[in-house]
Amino acid sequence: MHMMKLSCKDLKPDVDCAFEATGETATDAAKTMLAHARADHAEDVKDGSDEDLIKMFESKAHE
Repeated sequence: MHMMKLSCKDLKPDVDCAFEATGETATDAAKTMLAHARADHAEDVKDGSDEDLIKMFESKAHE
């Protein structure tokens, strides 16, 4: 089975963060990324709802 991945650099190429979320599905990776973003990049995601951010993150997840 392939793991889905999503890194901070996938979302914002110039960010100085090496975090990479992984999961069995794009949704799993997106939820992990949301938790990281809320904790470590709060200013960047402060205006987004969890639902909207998860949808956006899912669209950027890849194998």
